[in-house]
Amino acid sequence: MSRELNAIITKDIETRFAGMDGCVVFDYQGLSAGDTVELRRRLRQDGVLMNVVQNRLSKRVFSEREDIPGEFTDLFRGPTALLTSEEGALRASKSIANWLKENKDSVEIRGGLFEGKVLGPLLLAFSQVGLPADKERVARISEAFPELLLLLIFLWLGSFVSYLLLSCGYKN
Repeated sequence: MSRELNAIITKDIETRFAGMDGCVVFDYQGLSAGDTVELRRRLRQDGVLMNVVQNRLSKRVFSEREDIPGEFTDLFRGPTALLTSEEGALRASKSIANWLKENKDSVEIRGGLFEGKVLGPLLLAFSQVGLPADKERVARISEAFPELLLLLIFLWLGSFVSYLLLSCGYKN
């Protein structure tokens, strides 16, 4: 692409997402044209916008913003679209979750951005199972997530060590 066109696209990305406090990032690959039109229509009804973005330029724009963590740009790989809403990332997450209930495995949610924190698909899923969409609850879950993950690892390791000991003939 020419430098002039890159500059125009970069400026568009900067202005379009300037006030963004959160979003959902997903891979739209595999959607037919009809499915994409239907998805966009349903999202618009919920007040959510879907923007297909160019990864290289989006990474550059978002990496320059001080209010966005660096690992957010890791979500930009392959065909990428961003869902944003005036109501925030939770509205976007619920809207795509409703779409996925009827269209299972049609898109891959990569993660999102919520109040300056990068969330993986697991944390975004909390808004998909009917939990209230309040910011405080999601903030508490995102703070506790590393501890929950560590607990799961310890439980798995404990089971694995028990299995090894039993298979070697160790008995209490």
